Amino acid sequence: MDDLQVKARLTRLINDMPADQQRDLLKLLEWGLRDQRKHGRKTCNRPAALSIRDRRYEGVAKNISAGGAFIETPAVLSVGQEVSLIISLFSFEEPVKITGKVVRTEPLGVAVEFNGIIRNFIHT
Repeated sequence: MDDLQVKARLTRLINDMPADQQRDLLKLLEWGLRDQRKHGRKTCNRPAALSIRDRRYEGVAKNISAGGAFIETPAVLSVGQEVSLIISLFSFEEPVKITGKVVRTEPLGVAVEFNGIIRNFIHT
């Protein structure tokens, strides 16, 4: 079966189900798609700088966890690239410096998985 046939078959099966079974299926599908991250993310809007070899890019950390972050940046990066990050989490503390690799790219920025974890972030 190709993709179109699969979608058509699923649509027919779902349309033929009673409403209560459709709701149960929806709950099951949404449960399977829930966040599978190791560390919970927190929304933020903090200055960040990415360094790759001798190039530095400015950006904004839009969400962060102990194990990674999404950095909004105009820089065009590739999945797998090693980066150094400096993120100012709080104005009253030293910026966090950590290395990681790009695990996802999007038009607005990149997702970076840290090579370690930000230990003091776990309890913030």
